[in-house]
Amino acid sequence: NLTANFDPEAILIGGGISNSDAFIKRLKQEATTLEEKHGSIRGIKKYGLAPILPAKLTNNAGIVGAVYPFV
Repeated sequence: NLTANFDPEAILIGGGISNSDAFIKRLKQEATTLEEKHGSIRGIKKYGLAPILPAKLTNNAGIVGAVYPFV
């Protein structure tokens, strides 16, 4: 529902779990299965679901955010 309403360019996964290639791969598989199972998703979005990607800073976002005001 959220992807249909907001139509994001990508879905970013952050935090420690984003370091797990196995988790990201499984999440992508589940999204593909959901899209295939429910044809209405393709009807809502012309090109299907947004790509699922790990966030650039992964688990370091908190550290970078804490130091950023002092740089």
